[in-house]
Parts: sequence; structure tokens; C-alpha cells
Amino acid sequence: MTSSRKLPQVLYIANSDESRVLVRRLLSGNYVVLETANPLDGLSLAENTRPGLILLDNNLPHITGNETATRLRKIVPDTPIVIISGDLSDGARERALAAGVVGFIPKPIDDDFAAEVEEYFNGKIEKLEQPELHLQAYQQDLAEKFEGTIRQLTSTIERNKHLLQQNEQMFTMLERRHRLLETAARVGQMVTSILDLDDLLKHTVNIICSEFNFYYSGIFLMSEDKKWATLRAGYAAAGRKMMSENYRLPVDNHSMIGNAILKQEAQITSDVAGEESRFKNPFLPKTRSEMALPLVAKFEALGALTVQSENLNAFSESDIASLQVMADHIAIALNNAQLMEQVFNNLIKNAWEALGSTPEPKINIWGGYDDDPNFVLVAVKDNGPGIPKEIQEKIWVSFFTTKGGKGGTGLGLSSAMQIVNQHGGKIMLESEEGNGAMFSVRLPVAKTTKENK
Repeated sequence: MTSSRKLPQVLYIANSDESRVLVRRLLSGNYVVLETANPLDGLSLAENTRPGLILLDNNLPHITGNETATRLRKIVPDTPIVIISGDLSDGARERALAAGVVGFIPKPIDDDFAAEVEEYFNGKIEKLEQPELHLQAYQQDLAEKFEGTIRQLTSTIERNKHLLQQNEQMFTMLERRHRLLETAARVGQMVTSILDLDDLLKHTVNIICSEFNFYYSGIFLMSEDKKWATLRAGYAAAGRKMMSENYRLPVDNHSMIGNAILKQEAQITSDVAGEESRFKNPFLPKTRSEMALPLVAKFEALGALTVQSENLNAFSESDIASLQVMADHIAIALNNAQLMEQVFNNLIKNAWEALGSTPEPKINIWGGYDDDPNFVLVAVKDNGPGIPKEIQEKIWVSFFTTKGGKGGTGLGLSSAMQIVNQHGGKIMLESEEGNGAMFSVRLPVAKTTKENK
């Protein structure tokens, strides 16, 4: 038996498992058969092993046998190459020979295959007539294939560029959404940390515009008669100018602010040109798209937030959702402010009514930190007749009144206590009959964030 180390090497490059098995069976008695399915792996294998003969199937993935043969000729110029092909069309053999191979074996592979391989191994070279003509045809094939590859690569690059743009847009959108949610959370913190309502509204419109490059933002609040929406905070010079002129809009369907308040629904226009329901504000000539978001608390519209952009179609669904969260935070702050105003108005009104015919009537109001620094204390004290001890517990009960037929409903102090309790506070009474009364409201101090110190 001949040692496999002394047998000559034949490299067979073919994508078909069946073809490789068949060739191995036919040649393994006289040759060491090296195999690979990938033509690129075949190039490396040929360079490393330097076989005596290369058999090359013409039907290969990504690259034809003829193209592979041309590359192999540069790597192993002294190794004969034979094409094995099922392409029996006119010119197929000539194109293969023009690619630099020494022979062309048509499929199917039969029992004469081993003898044909031996002939090529021993130096057989098929002669190509009119080689220049066929070489030109082969080069034309290569040029067309190259152009097709370039088109395919160009198309792939364009698709990848489009996908990259989509990914960048998605990333930008997600980043913007994250920032919007963070800003909404900051506004929520400010609701509890900025005690002055005007400061809160001013901070909110500034954040909305500076963080997201919107052209303008403003906050309108309802007048007491519910007929007007008055601007209470506006961004930049235009906002300051409108504030100085007490800018307001009627609550009707002739403006987006009016519609948002009346319908308690967001009003959005992607292109303000020709929008009939939008008031054309001379202070904001560059507005191209706008949204108006209602400020609603307990089913009551308290005002509206306007956000405007110099760009068409400026607002995404994420923008609208996040800005509505901010609007809801503002509405909560407004409602809380109104409730606390109601508490102190009620206490002052009660004190005034209690003075009656008291000589030199006085009402003292003071505020400061409680003994516990986590609370503030606001007191309303009068020098009226005071409240008898036996009814001091009853005054907190709904419908109890000390005013008799003078119009009291008995709901004032009961409501005041409920509002204060809801805010985590406590309302207390100190009174001696004949020495006036003092109502003290104890409220928790808002936790101050670093940003709002």
C-alpha cells in the first residue's frame, strides 16, 4: 500500500457535499485530496499547501470558479487548474480557459474522471483558439460582474446609511424623551420646593424652552369670572413684553388657549398657517407649530400651557405626553395654592366677623418656623370676644356655626381643617373667652433640592 505522505496532493474546491464525496472516492487511491467548500478558504489552502493540481467547481458562492481561477493564478502560478462545470453553453469552456485554467471537465462526473485528472496532472493543457477574443469576452464578464458588485455594495451602503439614520433618529428621540421625563420630574419637584407661585410658573416656562429649544412657552390662568385667560408667565423678551401689557385672551373658541380650557383637551397644530382656531399673536411672528395644554385639577380647568416652535411638525407624541405631565404638575400646584389661600381667607374672614363691635379691633398675622424646623407656623389672631371652651371642639364639625342667622354655613373651618390635613399639616385653636382667638396653621417645610436652593 502506498503511503499517503508520498501521494501527490490535489485540492478540490466545491460547494456541493455530494461532489466532494464523489471526487474523494474516485481520487483517494492515487492522491491526497484536500477539500474546501469556500473559495476564499481555497485561496489560503492553495497558498499554504502548494498542491500539484487544483480542481475548481465553477458553481461557487459569492464568486465564480473562473474568478477564483484568476486569483489562484496569481497565488500559485505554477499549479495547473482545471474547471469542473455543469455549464455547457457556448463559450463556457473558452471563458474558463481564458481565465487561466489548463482544462475544462464537463459534468456529470463519470468513471473517466480519474483518468482525465491524471492527464492534467501529467501536464495536459487544452489549447484555446483565438485567445485574445475569448480573453476580451472573459474580461467583459468580469467587468459586468464587478459593476453588479459595485451596484450591490452601493445599494447595501445606502440601506446601511438609511438604517444608521433611523437608528440615530431613534436614539435622538429616546434621548429627548428621557430628557422630557427628567424635566417633568424636575417640575414636579419644583411644585413642592418653590413656594412662590409666580416663581414656579416662570421657572417652568424657562425650563421648557431652554431644555428643548422651543421658540416660546407661556402659562395662562383663568380670571375669577372665568371669562379671560391671563398670561402669568412667558418666556424671554416676548413673554416679558406681554406680561408688562397684562396680556390676556378671551376664553372662547377663537384661540387654542381658549379651546384647551373650554374642552379640557390638548390643542395641537403642526402648521399654524391657515389655522382658524389659533389667535395670531403679533409678539410671536416666527411660530410655525403650537400646542396648548389645559391645566386641570379636580375636573376644573385652571388655565393652559402654550408651547410654540419655529419648526413645522415640531411635537412628537413623547413631547405631548411629557409636557402634559408638566401641565398636570402645574395644575396641582395651582390647586394647592388656591386651597391654602382659601384656608387663610377663611381664617381672616372669621376673625374680622368675630370682632363685631370690639373697641380698637385688631387682627395680627405672623409666620415663621415652628419649634420643629421641618414645619412652618402661620397664625391669625384677633382681639375679639373669643370662643367659649365648651364649643371649641364643635367648631371643626361640618355645619356647626357660631354666627346664628348671620349667614354662616358651618363649612369654613371644617373645610380648612380637611385641606390642611391633606397637606400633612395641622390647624389649632387657642382662645379664652373675652381674650380673642388665635388659629395656628402648621405645615411641613418642602424638601429643597440642590437645584432650588
